[in-house]
Amino acid sequence: MRHPARYFFLLLFLLPGMPVLAQKISGRITGIVVSDSSRQPLAGATISLIDAKDSSAEKLDMSNDRGRFILSGLRLASYYLIITQVGHEVFEQRVSLSDSVRELNLDTVMLLVKSQRLDEVLIVRQQLPMVIKTDTVEFNAGSFKVKENAMVEDLLKKLPGVEVARDGSVKAHGEAVTQIYVDGKPFFGNDPKMATQNLPADIIDKVQVIDKKSEQSRVTKVEDGQVEKIINITIKKDKKKGRFGRAYAGYGTQERYEARGSGNYFHGDKKISLVASGTNTGRTEDGTGQGSGGSFGGSGISNELNSRLVYTNKIGEHLDINGNIGYSYNRNDVQSVRQRQTILGDSINFYMEQSSSRRKRSGINLGLNLEYEPDTLTRLQMGQWANFAGSSNFSRSFFLSSLASKRKLNEGERTNEGSGNSPSFNGNLTASRRLRKPGRAVFLNFNHAINQSLNDGFNISNNYFYPLSSPDYERLLNQFSNNENRGSNINASAGYSEPLGRKISATLSFAYGYTRNQTVRETFDFNALTELYDLLNDTLSNRFDNYSYSRSAGLTLSRRFKKSNLSIGTTWQNSRTKSISLDNDSVYQQSFSGLVPFVNYNTNGKGKRISAGYQFSSRAPQAYQLQAIVDNSNPLFLRLGNPSLRYSTSHRLNFNMNLFTQKSGLSLNVNSNLNLTVNNIATSTSFDKLTGIQTSQPVNVDGVYNGYVRAYLAMPVKFIGKKKRWYANATYNYSKNINLLNGEENISRSANARFATGMDVEIGELADFRIGYADGWQTVTYSLRREQNNRTRTYGFELGMHLTPGKMNEVDIDWDYNRNTGSAIGFNREINMVNASVTRYLDKKKSWWVKLRVYDLLKQNVSVFRYSGENFIEDMQSNILTRYYLLALNVKLNQFGERNR
Repeated sequence: MRHPARYFFLLLFLLPGMPVLAQKISGRITGIVVSDSSRQPLAGATISLIDAKDSSAEKLDMSNDRGRFILSGLRLASYYLIITQVGHEVFEQRVSLSDSVRELNLDTVMLLVKSQRLDEVLIVRQQLPMVIKTDTVEFNAGSFKVKENAMVEDLLKKLPGVEVARDGSVKAHGEAVTQIYVDGKPFFGNDPKMATQNLPADIIDKVQVIDKKSEQSRVTKVEDGQVEKIINITIKKDKKKGRFGRAYAGYGTQERYEARGSGNYFHGDKKISLVASGTNTGRTEDGTGQGSGGSFGGSGISNELNSRLVYTNKIGEHLDINGNIGYSYNRNDVQSVRQRQTILGDSINFYMEQSSSRRKRSGINLGLNLEYEPDTLTRLQMGQWANFAGSSNFSRSFFLSSLASKRKLNEGERTNEGSGNSPSFNGNLTASRRLRKPGRAVFLNFNHAINQSLNDGFNISNNYFYPLSSPDYERLLNQFSNNENRGSNINASAGYSEPLGRKISATLSFAYGYTRNQTVRETFDFNALTELYDLLNDTLSNRFDNYSYSRSAGLTLSRRFKKSNLSIGTTWQNSRTKSISLDNDSVYQQSFSGLVPFVNYNTNGKGKRISAGYQFSSRAPQAYQLQAIVDNSNPLFLRLGNPSLRYSTSHRLNFNMNLFTQKSGLSLNVNSNLNLTVNNIATSTSFDKLTGIQTSQPVNVDGVYNGYVRAYLAMPVKFIGKKKRWYANATYNYSKNINLLNGEENISRSANARFATGMDVEIGELADFRIGYADGWQTVTYSLRREQNNRTRTYGFELGMHLTPGKMNEVDIDWDYNRNTGSAIGFNREINMVNASVTRYLDKKKSWWVKLRVYDLLKQNVSVFRYSGENFIEDMQSNILTRYYLLALNVKLNQFGERNR
């Protein structure tokens, strides 16, 4: 298949004419909405047309200035027409379109004002598919039809303005969703995928996309611009008591296996969920084993085990509790080939490497969150988390370095082996209290973290330098290192808000922070006489303590307008970092003192949110960047700390616009930012032309900036099928970085752009289609070696089909085509990734089914990446799982209602 894009666009062209999928779409309904009290036309009334057969939303519109509405392009079927307007009762009427009645003119539709008595009016049975409030978009789940045994993830894909990526991450109106709530409370911790991939769609009543405000904004009713996107899922009343779950297990060729199970017990506010899975395919998907695609893991072959137990409940009337415990295990085996070009002031260094590695990671994590509201004015929240993780790794590499003239610089082999563990504890406590005067409130916040890492490792490296006749042509390393890092930090803050008038308020804030890092690194050389690692290497060993202190006091003035808010403030900040090398009694100090201003403007209305602002911030050097010892884990790429690093400061401008209209279903998000950094922590690299050894060290430079702009648009379109959604997004990033190469300043500029568009089409009961196209490019330029300027391009398309040939059968096909150009020879790839599955249900209730899947049908899956850094371009290719077949058995068990025990 040399030119698959031709087939894609041919299919896209022929799709509207497929007679087997085409439906009669020629109906039309018109009318004029007036108020019963004034007999005047009502502008902006919401017109909803609901399919009488499956209660799904067919059409959404609004009346114009004259109260007129036109619903066109309708299928010939029966519907419920629902009309709503503020201050009026809901109007509902059943209407039908047929071959004999293709156009229905309702003439005048009168809406009764709410004060009138409804003696003979039928109360509306159908819920509106979508309602827009100031900071919430609410969807009626029953208005969006999903396939059999669908999960919440499948439902979200149907909602206007909501995107679900292949890895399960969710965006709403162009912004990332940070949490999924269930019945207004956090569930499954901070992992939205745990909720979307383990809760069935048929128990969901409503889905709310919410702009969650900060605690301070919630209490004082003053917008501060701090908003995160969350989704709240409400469970149907008759599903709040019951047990439900599902599981699947499959085995296939190449000894591949997948197994996953979830069990849930809901009883009012008490909810218990258990999820467990195991796989050696590296693939993630929803909890049912539905679908043929899913997101594959990264490079290499992975084996994974995961489990999580979640408990949430309400104790009494005032206390909410949420706890979870999880276990994870991952083993990843990677075979890779790497080619790197290092750009220097007057030369180029080429580095080739072949390596194999195995990395194992496992851990147990726990979390507990408590919310206590003794009254309507006071709120306390406490969260505590703990993680106990262990890891081990082994890698072996063969490498070769040369100049552009093909002259060899070095070659050799390297073996690294190690193990370690890293327990950590962290938590926070927040409290807020509204006082009697509206807008007057007190806030307290305290958080802490304790972490530790203990790592032991062997570094065995044989390095041979050319010419071999050189006296120092051979460097052999055989070392053992013991690294221990202990860190802790405490941060506390307090705030007081006071209204200065009806529309102006002031907030005083105070904060204190303390961080300590203790590092002990001991490196021992192998002693051939004792055959032990008992020779301490002073150059590579160090004991290092790092302390950071921060104090701040700030004042913010906020001015409320009719639909917007302006906040202006400044904070006096004093920060200091003190570093002590215990081995040589050296002390290094860095500090920052000054005013930190900020400005924020935001407006929030029905279906609209716009914010813009400016922020100034400072950043302290990291503890590992300050240590004046050499990291020689790779002897050809040495890293050295710099005790003289200074604080870096940055100026940030940001803009965000989010629009969502109920009339057209249009969702638009535009966001951008610009960052200018002073004393940016960059890298100084020196290159030894005789040996090919590179040594890097962090340094401070000025003149660094970066920025981006992103736009996302989604809306319903007129096309074949009952449901159709078109989307498009475009992103542009630009950055300027400065680094030092052999003492010379090298300015690199990077620009990349990406455009993607696609469409989702639902065609009755028969099929769902997903088609998309993406195109992106990246350009990197260098001031020292202009001939190394580079431009790459990656483009491709996707086609997904879900077919239902008969009530007991389903077919899924996913086709992804990708091509990249501009990489090194041998690293450019053209890939056709085709996955497919066939499902057969075994009973009428569809509680049991078998599924046969095939992944990478054309056996073209590869793992190829290009990286660019401050002075290098690197291409890497790794092993990855290719074609295999897998047969899985699935089961679903549900039991709801009072009889459930």
